[in-house]
Amino acid sequence: ILLVVLGLGFVIFVHELGHFLAAQAFGVKSEKFYVGFDVPISIGPLRLPSKLAHFQWGETEYGIGIIPLGGYVKMLGQDDDPRRLKEEAERIRAADPNAAPGEPVRLRLDPRSYPAKPVLARMIIISAGVVMNLIFGVLMAALAFRIGVPYEPALIHAVLPGDPAWKAGIQAGDRIV
Repeated sequence: ILLVVLGLGFVIFVHELGHFLAAQAFGVKSEKFYVGFDVPISIGPLRLPSKLAHFQWGETEYGIGIIPLGGYVKMLGQDDDPRRLKEEAERIRAADPNAAPGEPVRLRLDPRSYPAKPVLARMIIISAGVVMNLIFGVLMAALAFRIGVPYEPALIHAVLPGDPAWKAGIQAGDRIV
């Protein structure tokens, strides 16, 4: 079970790394990078921690959540919880610094937020996880092919007269490689 969890965790890590690297390439602020979901769990009076481990490096919090069935990259301006949609929308709006004095305040999106990026950039960021999994799969298949597997040739135990093998001249004890 542990090996399955580790293997699945590694595939999730590669997938989320694709989103993260694409977001960084387009200048989107990534606030969290998690393998597993960091959701608080309560079972009666028992409260489990939401995170197994986490640390802050730069502007991103990296961690391993308690539920090992996925992962996520939380980008500025992106929140999948509809209850926090309005709060997230307000958080990415800022006064335009280029507005002339006395001019009405114009709000603009934070240029490092996900919604402020062009549609093509957002499409690439969202698709990057799957693309990274495909690239990883091809690399792992190539590695497995390169390493190979132990091969034991077939050893002929017996040949019956009149069978195709007998007609082809194959005899007991021959090895097919």
